Amino acid sequence: MRIGIFLPSLHGGGAEKSSVELANAFCKRGHDITIVTAVSGGSLRSQVLNGVKLAELGASRVVFSIRRLCSFLRNAELDVLITVMTHCNIA
Repeated sequence: MRIGIFLPSLHGGGAEKSSVELANAFCKRGHDITIVTAVSGGSLRSQVLNGVKLAELGASRVVFSIRRLCSFLRNAELDVLITVMTHCNIA
């Protein structure tokens, strides 16, 4: 299964850390995982397994990433997109 997880960034925080752990667990079970972040970089990047893809949209905030997220989703052919945090859910 192709699964995407949309986060504001990989800059610390409980939701971000839990999402990285979830992505790593899905990857270990053989799923094709992509973590999609609105903002590039972050301290949690080092905790992402090599098999997990990263797609950084390069926006300064989630609200400014919506067009880039739509474009990514058109091309990614994901089976499911998991979002965390209210502003990501709204986007």
